[in-house]
Amino acid sequence: MSRSFTVESVYRSGTRKSFSGGRYISDTPSGAAKKAFSQAYKSLRDKSGRVSLEINIRETTRGSLGKTFSYRVTRVYDPVEVYRKGELITYDYTTKIKSLN
Repeated sequence: MSRSFTVESVYRSGTRKSFSGGRYISDTPSGAAKKAFSQAYKSLRDKSGRVSLEINIRETTRGSLGKTFSYRVTRVYDPVEVYRKGELITYDYTTKIKSLN
């Protein structure tokens, strides 16, 4: 069952960042937080490469209680090579997520 979520706030190093998210559809709140992180990363990244954000999302599925979930999401350099259809694909980064609730 798909659920919908929206971004309440995004923090970087304890400072609230101006990021107005959208509507994220996912089966789990952590999946929605990863999607929101990907969008926030594009607008908030700098030259350092490693980025860690605290993302607070609220469930907006019809009939839900509107619970808020908090996650620490980090993009880490971790190269992985995968073969698909005979082609070698290299993924350089992995997204790590940890619940703060």
